[in-house]
Amino acid sequence: MYYRRTLLATTIAGAIALGASPMAMADTSDDIISVLIGKGILSAEEGALLMQNRASERKVAEKAMAEKKASEVSTTFKDGIAWESGDKAFKMSLNGRVQADYRSFSNPDAQNADTFDLRRIYFGAKGTFYDTVDFMVNANFADSPQLLDAWLNLRYWDKAQLKIGQYKMPIGLEELTSSRFINFQERSLAMNLVPSYDRGIQLHGEPTKGTTYAVAISNGNLGANTLQNKTEPDKANDGKDVTGRFTANIAELIGIKDTVIHLGTAFSRGEVDGGDGTVKLRTEGRGATFLETNVFKKGDKIKTDRNALELSLSSGPVKFTSEYVNIGYDGKINGVDGNREIDSWYAAVNWNITGESYAPTYKGGKFGSRLKPKKNFRPGSGGWGAWEAGLRYSELDGSDFAGQVKAASSATKASAWTAGLKWIVNPHTRFLLNYVSTDFDGVKVGGEDSEKAITLRGQFDF
Repeated sequence: MYYRRTLLATTIAGAIALGASPMAMADTSDDIISVLIGKGILSAEEGALLMQNRASERKVAEKAMAEKKASEVSTTFKDGIAWESGDKAFKMSLNGRVQADYRSFSNPDAQNADTFDLRRIYFGAKGTFYDTVDFMVNANFADSPQLLDAWLNLRYWDKAQLKIGQYKMPIGLEELTSSRFINFQERSLAMNLVPSYDRGIQLHGEPTKGTTYAVAISNGNLGANTLQNKTEPDKANDGKDVTGRFTANIAELIGIKDTVIHLGTAFSRGEVDGGDGTVKLRTEGRGATFLETNVFKKGDKIKTDRNALELSLSSGPVKFTSEYVNIGYDGKINGVDGNREIDSWYAAVNWNITGESYAPTYKGGKFGSRLKPKKNFRPGSGGWGAWEAGLRYSELDGSDFAGQVKAASSATKASAWTAGLKWIVNPHTRFLLNYVSTDFDGVKVGGEDSEKAITLRGQFDF
């Protein structure tokens, strides 16, 4: 009698729960067993035994489902073609960008010819393994392939992460902002004075919400995808650069929403061989090289000392940004011990005419996220994308190098106005139109004392 009742109860429970999910099946079976106990078809002991068996089966089913879900890989398009494991411990995406430019000058010559240009063609991959190791590999194919980012980042603790490989040194707010998101088509004169890519190791993190720090030790004066020697580094220049940066977003620290009050300071200390230390500076319109020195000699040790300050204020659709950079060269200059300095600064204001806020694009001490239009451009739908206007003024003073330049047409001082209009069609497509006017202090560069340029860029990135 016992076995017949048990078999009947199990059969009824199984038939009713057939096809349901493990959780739903367990709940339904438990309810049925409780009803059968209440009607006296099963004893309390028999019901308890059945429920215990059902609980064991449920745990086995849940474990199998969790393992299956963790091993599944989903494919999406989110800022790139992305793959992600079900447990989110493994992520990888393919990313790229194309920037097609046109530049036209008021005084075209060999240095600043009117031209169409593929400014950047980037393609790379980034991802995360075991939710603690990040990586990125990125190269520029616009000319000959040039390796840019190639690094690993150990992210066991957000307050102290460790990055090793080739990456941008932590100095210069505008330099650290991706070319996809910078305010104007080209960076300011001041960014001529900061290092870009180098190879080294970096300790960095966010010690508190709204603050960041980074300290890097690098080869110095290496740059992207270049080797000092194919077998080993140049022993005559084996000193290392130390670069550091600290930032704070006061608005985030005190809880002011939709606002950024960014303060930053950075430094870089290093040494270069005189043969690698030539100063060579170009205008913001990517036209003339207006300052090129000839004072450093190969084999001489030149100490470099950079200091930088950053300020960026944004509230809603308006943003103000300013940076100051100073670099000092200390060593043999024209065979005599001495030092020279170059100072540069800029101030820029940008306004999203269509009302988009800048604050959501700020993270980790820089404006490093996409600005998403309120309405993407779609003909016939009423959406016109986002429109931004901007104005920037830059100055650079290298008068310490007066009389020590390669050509009489080199200027030691320059100032530039850049006016820009940006159309963000959608988060992945934008067009930029800039007018750049550069004045040279008392010297004719390319036969002119100023350079006027109109530049245009079409950009797509994913």
